[in-house]
Amino acid sequence: MIRLPAWDEAVQQRSEYQLDGPDGVRGAVDRFHYLYYHRADRTWAATRWLGVPVAKCPLDLWIYQELLAELRPDVIVETGTYRGGSALYFASLCDLLDHGRIYTVDVEADPDWPQHPRIEYLTGSSTSPAVLADLRARIAPHESVLVVLDSDHARDHVLAELEAYRDVVTPGSYLIVEDTNVNGHPVFPGHGPGPWEAVEEFLGRAPEFVADRERERLFLTFNPRGFLRRRDAAPSSEERAAAAAQEAGATAQPEEALPYDFHVDLTVDNTYVRCLQLVGAGQRVLELGCATGYVSRLLADQGCRVTAVDSNARAAAMAGGACERVLVADLESDDWSRELGDERFDVLLCMDVLEHLRDPARCLRRAKAHLKPGGRAIVSVPNVAHGSVRLALLEGRFEYQDLGLLDRTHLRFFTRSTVEQLFRDTGYLVTRIDRVEASILGGNVRFDPGSLPAGLLDWLELDEEARTYQLVVEAQPLAPGLHGKLHSRLAGLASENDSLRATVRDLTRPRPEGAPGDTEVIGARARVQDLLGRLAARQREASDARDHARLLLVEAGAQRARADAMEDELRRLNSFMERKEEEVTRYVASLREHLDAKDGELRILHEALAAARGCEEQLAAMRERLAAAEALDDETAG
Repeated sequence: MIRLPAWDEAVQQRSEYQLDGPDGVRGAVDRFHYLYYHRADRTWAATRWLGVPVAKCPLDLWIYQELLAELRPDVIVETGTYRGGSALYFASLCDLLDHGRIYTVDVEADPDWPQHPRIEYLTGSSTSPAVLADLRARIAPHESVLVVLDSDHARDHVLAELEAYRDVVTPGSYLIVEDTNVNGHPVFPGHGPGPWEAVEEFLGRAPEFVADRERERLFLTFNPRGFLRRRDAAPSSEERAAAAAQEAGATAQPEEALPYDFHVDLTVDNTYVRCLQLVGAGQRVLELGCATGYVSRLLADQGCRVTAVDSNARAAAMAGGACERVLVADLESDDWSRELGDERFDVLLCMDVLEHLRDPARCLRRAKAHLKPGGRAIVSVPNVAHGSVRLALLEGRFEYQDLGLLDRTHLRFFTRSTVEQLFRDTGYLVTRIDRVEASILGGNVRFDPGSLPAGLLDWLELDEEARTYQLVVEAQPLAPGLHGKLHSRLAGLASENDSLRATVRDLTRPRPEGAPGDTEVIGARARVQDLLGRLAARQREASDARDHARLLLVEAGAQRARADAMEDELRRLNSFMERKEEEVTRYVASLREHLDAKDGELRILHEALAAARGCEEQLAAMRERLAAAEALDDETAG
């Protein structure tokens, strides 16, 4: 018996089940969604609860019961009563929970609405001040509130509802926008701007709300990005600091611009594009150092579900609209990992973050625990061996900048070899390294090209390490048994490659005056070609070793799944045997009691038999005496 997670991992490894592309899971779900929605006469429009039309997707109804069971809200507010089926459904759930009441609002009253003691019907526009005042008066300050918006689906009306009920929803509860699937998301493309567009605009200005994509896990939902969870309304550290300054009589300084908030150009080759391609579509991503969420939003556009961590509360609030969850925590601490608990992700994304940490190795080790079997880490770091940094150092310059290779907040500096060593030391197998190149000239690291010796710049341009501006690394956690063997082999290959590269650099270095002539140069070039050939062979060998390691990782994952399945089966058999052993023990005890009872009965029977035999003997003696007496009487009479 294979347990479900192992089955799910096996499915995800098969290309036909991948979420990306029109033929993948997302495409299949969207096609079924379109069919289900546009055959309303036999599907959602014909769905009833206790005989009353409810006009909702049954999978969304299931999610509603999960939400109500988890949150147990005191009050449910619904806008758009329609036939009253959903209000009756909520009331039935509240009956089962023995808790909660429903206020449902519609512009027109219907005498056929179902009656239930937990439902109160209000008539009027859901955004009218009178209706809102009436609702607020009915809700006590301490009561928890969940709101469902399902009335007029025009964007402007939904946006007005979102703003009107934004403060009605209590922290930790939900503001649910129904039918965000219309206007081509993916159904009813001719609807025009509607709930989806309203949610997009609302999330951009309501940082206290986040779209909870986990509520869409059943694939088909009429409310994509519509389950909006209100965060706990705790003040940020910046807000607390400003309040403390004001109390002390100081004037709070205006907020500084956030340094890491960029627009990503997806039309050119850059680090962001490389990382997004490596992540792929439909993945569950843990993004460390999300800043304002400018990458998180691109991941969400790819169908990824993002949980993010950042130390800046203001930036994290801006990222919230694109993420399922944002944790405000210092990556140097263990707080974020503890808060994640047992959560596991397909991809760990860490873009230009490790260089800002005092101990990046500790962060990578901690993050490894949050990757699923077969999960990947995708990391980008700046390359301090870029030619511009080397040439600046030749002039005695190492001047920090606001951004770039020498960002003044960088605490650690990496080259290709040191980043590979970092992953080896933390128990990862590097399966891929991409180089993002940039010209040595024209960057923000200053040096004087005119003062360089002749040929030096040309020589540096031949060195791929000098052309590399950033390194994009893909790696996978290694099982402890594989760690040492593979890494020792790969480390040996990396050392040989470094040695060969150094030799090539020496042989191609510009010659000063008086250097060897053409014959020596021709010989040196021949040696360079030989070394380049050997280097290419070593690189192919390293690539083969990485491919072999990937196969080993896949096989190890399959073996883990089989071992887990066997473990589950063994636990099931052990449980079965324990139950049978208990049954046998109880049966034997019962049998012993029965035998003891029968033994008692048998003893009584034996005693009764003995008594009966005594009576027979007494009776025989009495018969003999009677016969003797009769004989004596006969003699006397004669």
